[in-house]
Amino acid sequence: MNYIIFATSNRIIKDEIKKIVKDHDKEIFNYNDLDLKDFVIDFNTVDLFSNEKYFVIYETKFSKVDLELWEPLFNNENANHLIFVSNDKIKVPDSLTVIDKLSLNYKDFKPMALDYLKKQGYKIGDNDLFYIMETCLYNYDLILNEIDKLMLYYSEPTLIKSDDVKKIVSKNIVDNTSKLFNAILKKDYALINKIYKDLRLLKIDNYALTTILGKNFSDYLIIKELDLKHASKKDMEKATGLKTYAIDNYLKFSNAFSIDEVKDYIIKLANIDYLLKIGDLKEDHALDIIFNEI
Repeated sequence: MNYIIFATSNRIIKDEIKKIVKDHDKEIFNYNDLDLKDFVIDFNTVDLFSNEKYFVIYETKFSKVDLELWEPLFNNENANHLIFVSNDKIKVPDSLTVIDKLSLNYKDFKPMALDYLKKQGYKIGDNDLFYIMETCLYNYDLILNEIDKLMLYYSEPTLIKSDDVKKIVSKNIVDNTSKLFNAILKKDYALINKIYKDLRLLKIDNYALTTILGKNFSDYLIIKELDLKHASKKDMEKATGLKTYAIDNYLKFSNAFSIDEVKDYIIKLANIDYLLKIGDLKEDHALDIIFNEI
């Protein structure tokens, strides 16, 4: 049997590969570096000392010509198997078993993270797990990275304490997203692009960034409207949940956008969020729509 895994999380991809391969041998390839002729020879060579072997191919992007070359391998009845991996949904032949994990989101990540902790013998409170997820912008790989740090800190199964979560979980992601919105308020295009690239290198997906920016613009709108009513900073804190320094920063750039412009960006971000969820917008370029208009 041959497979294709659709997923963006490296952790999820590795888990799915492990479920398929089990204890059998495997070789790893990158689709872009593949010499198909050499690969065919290698694939058709049956190891006398191994009953099964799996060939895992990352960054799969089939073209029509590629599919014609691959077809004989899809129907090969020797002991070897193919596992293709793609970060995007692509058209595949019916002969491949599809494992689609692209639709997983933060609602799925909570029970998955709890199960990950449980298997290691650890427990965590709901609020503390939510704090980790929010800090990691609901990126599953980053969530588990922070959980790994906590388990390493404790070194043996226990209940993870709130104070330790606040002390150990990285603030870099939240700091960078705050800097991104500040750059937007300043309309500093070079800085916007730099921070955005940094966030993408951290594998923060545009779905998470869209959610965060939507919250930023909503808070900014609330503060602008309350400021026009001469409301106190205490009222602003109560309405947004933001700290005083964050409110002061928003007030400093209160003239960066008009109320109508802010509302327009909120609507556009909500539309981007919807299009990402239904798969009608390419994840890689989703926020270009917003950044190109600022």
